[in-house]
Formats: sequence, C-alpha cells, structure tokens
Amino acid sequence: MELAPYGSLGELIRKRGALSEDMVRIYTHMLLKGLHCIHEKGVVHCDLKPDNILLFPTWKSETWNQVKIADFGLAKTREEANAEFGFGKMKFRGTAFYMSPESVTGVIGTALDIWSLGCIVIEMITGMDAWRNVESQEELMLKLALYKEAPPIPDGLSWVCKDFLGKCFVKDPTLRFSAAMLLNHPFINSTYTNDMQTSDTACLASSQSVTSSSFFTYDLFDFLPHN
Repeated sequence: MELAPYGSLGELIRKRGALSEDMVRIYTHMLLKGLHCIHEKGVVHCDLKPDNILLFPTWKSETWNQVKIADFGLAKTREEANAEFGFGKMKFRGTAFYMSPESVTGVIGTALDIWSLGCIVIEMITGMDAWRNVESQEELMLKLALYKEAPPIPDGLSWVCKDFLGKCFVKDPTLRFSAAMLLNHPFINSTYTNDMQTSDTACLASSQSVTSSSFFTYDLFDFLPHN
C-alpha cells in the first residue's frame, strides 16, 4: 500500500479550515477522474468522505496535493449492494452525513457517490460539515428519507460552483449528473484543470481500508412521523 505522507483530506480540512475555491476545483477534478474510473467498472464506493481521500505530494505545485480515493472495503457493485437490503429493515455501510436520499431507502447506484462528492465540496469550501446545522443522525435520516432534502448551498460561492453543487444534489438519482458529465462542467473544465497532466492525477489508492468506516443498521420507519 502506498504511503500517504500528507494524511487525508479530512485532516487537512480540520487543520486549515476552508480551502480556496480554486483549490477545491483542482481536488474535485481529481476526485471525479477517480470516480469515473470506478463507476466505469460498475463499482460504487459507498463511503466517499474526506477521511477516505488521501493526500500525496506533487511536483507541479507547493500549494496543493495529489488526492486519491481510498478505503474500498465497503465498495459494492449494484447487485451486491441490493442483495444486502430487506423490506423495512435496511442496512447501509457508510457514513450517515454523506448519504444520499435514495441510499437511505435502499437504492444503491453510482449516483450516490456523486451526492457524497457534493457534500465533500461543501466541506472543503467552508471548512465545516455540509449538514452542520443538523443535530442528530435521526434528524438527518428524516430529511433524506421523507423530504429528500439536500444540504444548503453556502452563500458567497461563484455561480459555477453553485450550479455544480446543484447537479450533485439532484433528488432523482437517474437525473443526477454522472462523473463523466461533471468533468465537463464549467466549474471543472477551466484553465486550472486543463493544464494538469493526466499522469499526475491518478485518483485511486489501494483498496485496503485505511480508516474505520461507520456501519449502522436502522429501521427506516423509526424516522418517519406517526399518526
């Protein structure tokens, strides 16, 4: 397994706080290339979050790092993921505050990784969790399962960044932008990313787990209002 001398993206955010929009654009571009690669192989990561993204040095810049997606211990094909779910009682391996509405109700596909990416972009650009105003996991499950809410898009962002996030948070997973589509979005397709060499943006680390992923089982109906 490769040594990640600079730790994880989560550690960077906790240490430095908010990153510049330009740096967020570069890191997001690298992550999309990695997601496009695994999605083309029919694999869903299922636990994309800053602590599962590793930082490596790059000779191109002293201000930003190369990022690679890691911890594929919970990655599933769509068929494998759906086989783990039963009616009413559903089990999801992942981290609640990066989950998409459809994953709460048992629909697993590549679109859920895109929703998680949107949460990560907000976290990078604000230095805080995308759902920072939600007080509990139960409250979040209700927002996702019943109302299909997306985390609030922060003020002060460029219009292209806001539009990019909007594409990540489309409620219907069949209409949500794919990694390939987002790579052509104006937020990504700019001079900051066009000048980067493909060889310097390899975005997949070892499939060996590098962090402990949360694993919870819940009954969806516990979070729905009762008459």
